Amino acid sequence: KKLEFDLAKNGTIGLETAFGMLQNILPTEVIIKKLVTGKTIFGIQNYKIEIGQPACLSLFNPNCSWVFTNENILSKSKNTAFLGQTLKGKVYGIYNNNKLVL
Repeated sequence: KKLEFDLAKNGTIGLETAFGMLQNILPTEVIIKKLVTGKTIFGIQNYKIEIGQPACLSLFNPNCSWVFTNENILSKSKNTAFLGQTLKGKVYGIYNNNKLVL
């Protein structure tokens, strides 16, 4: 934040950078396990990739290096500490409930 703490807006975005930042400190397999097992807390079923099951997929490249800029922010909030950071791993979108979201 570029102002005194008590004058700055509350909160910061994190979802758009979470995977890329975590890739700097954890193996991809650990990140995936931690991010997908939480939905069972809310009673959401984990689907297997098999014929007849609904597709619920994340589309990502764990090896892609990229710099996080204002153009990457899709949230209404623009408050982030990660502008200009080089991230490893990029999420491109999801396929869920027969919808592709990029």
